[in-house]
Amino acid sequence: MPSSSASRTLARRTKLDLRTASRFATIALGHVVREYPGRLDHVLTGPADLKNPRALHPVFFGSFDWHSCVHSHWLLATLYRLYPDLPESHAVRTLFSESFTKEKIAGERAYLKRSSAGGFERPYGWAWLLMLQAELLRHETPAIFQKPPIPTARALMATPLSRSCWRKNTPRRQMTRGWRN
Repeated sequence: MPSSSASRTLARRTKLDLRTASRFATIALGHVVREYPGRLDHVLTGPADLKNPRALHPVFFGSFDWHSCVHSHWLLATLYRLYPDLPESHAVRTLFSESFTKEKIAGERAYLKRSSAGGFERPYGWAWLLMLQAELLRHETPAIFQKPPIPTARALMATPLSRSCWRKNTPRRQMTRGWRN
């Protein structure tokens, strides 16, 4: 974990001041919990699959789509680390503590385990989930959380990035005129 002074040095180099960081945080906090309008990338295999975004994705239901919600959580975690005096710090801590619960992470994992969700948000959303996990690992635990968190992306990524899932959902080229697997 970088020291506070290293974080502030990075913030100065990026020319992002506290006022602008606060505006970004306010914008992200305003949409990560806004369920509608939204766009779902969701395969319906039957009537039981027709659910609202919050039921499908208990953690990442806002921000119009899943990967944008993950990305926005990364933004909030990064701003929280770089700007310890961010006016929205309490709101960020509350959001993370309420969002990353064992039950909600289990709900996200259940979605990713569905046979029809193998290629869900791959690779873009998976990359943002890894970025979020990398950012959370930079934090002093449990500084961003009001209570000790569960391992966020580790719990989620165990499903979509497992070797068998990756192999199963990575398209293989068919043998055609000079192309081979």
